[in-house]
Amino acid sequence: MRSPFLMLPLAVALVAGCAKDPAAPVADPVAEKPAAAVNTVSRSHDESSYAEPDKVVIKDLALDLKVDFDQKQIGGTATYALEWKDKGAQQLVLDTRELTIEKVEALAADGAAAPLQFELAPADKVFGSKLTIQAPQQPASVRITYHTAPTASGLQWLDPAMTEGKKLPFMFSQSQAIHARSWVPLQDTPSVRFTYSAHVVSRPDVMVLMSADNDPKAARDG
Repeated sequence: MRSPFLMLPLAVALVAGCAKDPAAPVADPVAEKPAAAVNTVSRSHDESSYAEPDKVVIKDLALDLKVDFDQKQIGGTATYALEWKDKGAQQLVLDTRELTIEKVEALAADGAAAPLQFELAPADKVFGSKLTIQAPQQPASVRITYHTAPTASGLQWLDPAMTEGKKLPFMFSQSQAIHARSWVPLQDTPSVRFTYSAHVVSRPDVMVLMSADNDPKAARDG
């Protein structure tokens, strides 16, 4: 398949050579311009995320949440298992949108918690707020206590009148494309993938479902 493409420049050169006037002066050769530098862009950076997965990545997320249908919000803790890729990194940066961050802690292997300093940047109307957690010791586990806003874009709340049965409320989450950050702090980019588990407490007459194995015999403890 390569031959026609390789022969074409050669054929053009031969035709040009045959048409040249032998008496015409030979033009000075034009110096070739150096090839333009290739603009290399790190594919680990997602323009729609504040996260820095080249420095640290979430490997597992454990949620312990309570659903409040009256206030139209969920709240509780998110515990992250982290893998630090950059030995010099001192911060964990996460995506959030309209979240209230109550506290951030580093968790030791024995479960002991130590407070971590954090800063929630002013909100961008599209991408939300950058959450920067100071973690100079690079803890393997970090826990965030937080709650959502009633206007969280990733949570849809339906009053009983809006459901088929007209008796019970309904809530579902929709995280695509970047709505996950509105109900849990995380590295909200498809370049970061992690396992997760959740313990969710709700009103007793409402069942909680998630995209995971559903054991119908499991005890309903909340």
